[in-house]
Amino acid sequence: MTRPAVAVALCLLAACASADTSSEHQRATSGEPPTHVHPEGTAARATASAGALASTSAAPGGPSELAASDVFITKRVFETPVDFFIAGEKGRMAILATEDGAVVPYRFEREKWERLALPEKHRAAEDDASLGIYFGRDNRPRLMGFRDLKKPKMVYLRFKDGAWQDQRSELGALAGEGAALFGVLGEADPEVVCRLDSICLLKSRKGWQEVERSITPSAVVRAFGGAGYALTNDGLFRAGPKTFDRVGPAATWTTRATGFWVGQGSPAGDLAIVVEPEKNLLHVLAEPGGAWRTESSPITRPIDVVGPLGAALVVGDGGIAHRQPLAGEARALGGQWQRIGEASWSFHRAIEVSPSGFVIAGRSGVVTLAHR
Repeated sequence: MTRPAVAVALCLLAACASADTSSEHQRATSGEPPTHVHPEGTAARATASAGALASTSAAPGGPSELAASDVFITKRVFETPVDFFIAGEKGRMAILATEDGAVVPYRFEREKWERLALPEKHRAAEDDASLGIYFGRDNRPRLMGFRDLKKPKMVYLRFKDGAWQDQRSELGALAGEGAALFGVLGEADPEVVCRLDSICLLKSRKGWQEVERSITPSAVVRAFGGAGYALTNDGLFRAGPKTFDRVGPAATWTTRATGFWVGQGSPAGDLAIVVEPEKNLLHVLAEPGGAWRTESSPITRPIDVVGPLGAALVVGDGGIAHRQPLAGEARALGGQWQRIGEASWSFHRAIEVSPSGFVIAGRSGVVTLAHR
C-alpha cells in the first residue's frame, strides 16, 4: 500500500491528551499533541541555555556526532509514517496516517491497533486541511479541525459505538459549519478550543472560560501544569483570564518554531524550551522573567522537545537526542547530549507518558522509550 505525501496539517498539535506525569503536565495521558507533533506546513513536511547548554551543544555549522545512549530501551510499535500523534491514558495512542490519498485514523488500545475508517466526506487528504486526533475525557477519540482555510468547513467528530459521529454539541457557541477550529483536547486541564473568527474556549473541570483569540491556526497549542499555552512566530503565550499573555520576552526565533515544552520554575513564572527546525536551534528560557538563550540543536532539524531543562529530549529529522543530566539532577543545566536509536530516524512529536517513558512519532513510525 502506498503512502503519498500527506495532506493533514499538524498546526493543531499541541497534540496531547494526558496524565500529569511531570511538571509539564503535557497531554500524554499528551500533541500536542504531548502531545503535541507540530511540523511546519503539512504533515508530509512535518518532518538551552547559553553557557551550560552551550558547553556540549553542536557547533553552529550543524549537529555534531553524538555518543550512543544506553539509558533507554527502544521499541517500534507502529512501522509506517505518522502524520499526527496523540497519547492518552492507560497506554492509549491515536494517530492520523495517509493511505492511498486518504486520511486514516488508528487507535491503540488494549495492546492492539485498530483502524477507525472515516466517513467518506472526511477521508480525502488535502493540503489546506488542518486536522488533529485527540482523546476526550471519556477516552474516546475526537477528530478536530477544518478543511480549506479560505472557506473553512468545520470538522468535529467523536468515535463512538463503532463509528465517527458529529459531536458539535460539545463546542457550544463555537460550533458552526464554517468554523475553523484549532487547539488541543484531552484529559489534562484545560482543553483549549479556538475558532478563527471568534474566541478561545478553555474547558476545565472547574468550568468553561472564554478568552480573547489572539492566536491563529498556525499556533502550536498545548497544556502544561493546568494552563493552556500557544507558540507563535511572535513568542510563547499563556492563556490568562481574558487573553493569551506573553511568557518571557519576544521571540528570538526568526523562522517557524514547531515544538515547545513548559515547566514551572517557581512562583515567579515558567521555564521553557522552544525548537526552530530551519536554523537547527533551541531557545531556552532558563529563568522566570529572564531572557531567551539560543543554542545549537544536537540533531538536524529539531521539531519537538520534552523537558526538563537538564534532561531534555529533542526529536526531529536527525532522530532523537537526550541530555544525560549531571549526577541525576534533571533540573540542573549541564550534562552531555547522547543519541537514541538511529541517525536516519525522523520524528516530529515527543510525549512523556510516564516519569520513565516517552512515545515518539513521525515519518519513522511510532517508537516507545523506556528507562533501563
